Amino acid sequence: MKSKNREPGHFVKNHNGLIHVFDPVYKVNVYACVGNKDKAFGLFKKYLRHEFDLGGERCRGKFFSLRFQDQTVGVVWSRDFLIPLIHECLHATFWVMDYRGVELDEKSEEAFTYYHSFLFDSIKSSYAK
Repeated sequence: MKSKNREPGHFVKNHNGLIHVFDPVYKVNVYACVGNKDKAFGLFKKYLRHEFDLGGERCRGKFFSLRFQDQTVGVVWSRDFLIPLIHECLHATFWVMDYRGVELDEKSEEAFTYYHSFLFDSIKSSYAK
């Protein structure tokens, strides 16, 4: 299991392809898988103990939240590292901010953009190497 620490309390762990990102600022956990649906379905079932509808044949990614180990977590699936992952990380960003009561406006837009970058980079870099 690979782990990267970027700041106190923050971590990214790779559980055989299921990425776990913990953010100590907003105190949320986001799980992600990049790859084909069968791989994602198997990892979500094994580690999160849930079976998910990952959409039809044309679906390239999906975001949802669920209860796992007595907390609400975000879950991202993307077919690849490009537009679908960026798109699903944006959904996850809106979910995190809404979950923590941050409304999107001129005063908070930097928080949204930095969080989106943080989440995308955390997931993408965990697959590097």
